[in-house]
Amino acid sequence: MEQLSRVLCPDGRWLFADCWPVEQPPPLWQRLLLWSMYNFFGIFSQVKARRLPDYALHFRQLGFAEKFSDGFYHGLVQAKVYRRVPGAES
Repeated sequence: MEQLSRVLCPDGRWLFADCWPVEQPPPLWQRLLLWSMYNFFGIFSQVKARRLPDYALHFRQLGFAEKFSDGFYHGLVQAKVYRRVPGAES
């Protein structure tokens, strides 16, 4: 995320889409789906992650603010648009 932040134009927008459950804790079906995806990709692609990162924290630390958000698949997948906060450095 830091590398992408550095190359984004000062007035650029960052379109982000990933699993980002809005309910905390996520409903059982979402936890099971995430668990199965992490296990599948862990076995076949050597993905070492076991849980979703705190994306909101990372965007804040990089100086971005959320401008738009929409959820899909009962809130499991989120699409968000971020813009750099004026005066924030990457």
